Amino acid sequence: MSDGQVLAAHRAAFRAARRRGLPREDCLEIAQEVAARALLVAGGVGPAWGTTAAWGVLVDRWRHVRVEAAGRPRAARAAAQGAGVLEDLVAAEDVAGRAELVARVPEALGDLPPAPRAVLELELLGLGRIQAAERLGITPEAARMRAHRGRRILERLLG
Repeated sequence: MSDGQVLAAHRAAFRAARRRGLPREDCLEIAQEVAARALLVAGGVGPAWGTTAAWGVLVDRWRHVRVEAAGRPRAARAAAQGAGVLEDLVAAEDVAGRAELVARVPEALGDLPPAPRAVLELELLGLGRIQAAERLGITPEAARMRAHRGRRILERLLG
């Protein structure tokens, strides 16, 4: 892999994180993690991979916070950090609006149809799409489509 490909992935990840309104320091951390992941990939990577990897890093961080909040004595602190990460990811006009929107996400998940909700819940628990598909007895493509449909419905519900 060339240095140019790693830099392209770094730039794409930084831009993707900034578009989501994250602070510059967080964007740089995410971009550095994406660049490190790019170095581990055997084949070449491009800007699209960098954007996708940036989203993966954000989701990984959110999952880590949820796991800590569920089973550790530091749950309150971890939950507060998780809420901060989620608030940064949600596109809303003001802080109060973002906090309200973040608080509505778990309820909105409950309003999803069973098929897309099952896939999204497994993904939030850290399973990959293939593992989620195997657990649900569906194809990976069906899992991808259900997750996409679930995200679209969530977007409308949280509108």
